[in-house]
Amino acid sequence: MPSMNEVTIIGHVGNSELKSFDWGTILDFSIATQHSYKDKATNEWKSEKAIWWNCKLFGKYGEAMAKSVTKGKLFYARGTMKQREHNDKIYSEIHIDKLVPLSPSEKAQQGQQTQANQKQQTTQETTRTTQSFGSGNAAFGSGTPTPTDLDNIPF
Repeated sequence: MPSMNEVTIIGHVGNSELKSFDWGTILDFSIATQHSYKDKATNEWKSEKAIWWNCKLFGKYGEAMAKSVTKGKLFYARGTMKQREHNDKIYSEIHIDKLVPLSPSEKAQQGQQTQANQKQQTTQETTRTTQSFGSGNAAFGSGTPTPTDLDNIPF
């Protein structure tokens, strides 16, 4: 009978730690997921307790992702569910084969902030220009040029 072992989650990273061994490296981290629903009786959104998933990312992929897998960041993670036994306890964990950041990167956030600052600066410059020349054009007085005003233009 066919079967499938695939886990896909989207959640926020908790703790993360890059561990090095003689045989390679493991990025060990946790992701929290939470289910929200609308209560029909009160028409309010309710959230269930967070579920914490232990995740492992192996080798060079784990090393490459270690700097971006930080507390609070949102990630899409896909992998297989594994169980291991240690000191008579059974631990469940997801061995990740695909990890995609969904939170904007710091560079992207800085770029967005820079664009917002530039837009604000342009708006402020336009406002100052409009204030210094009035709502029309100061050379024309009231804002609507008359033929006599056009003759008085110095250029």
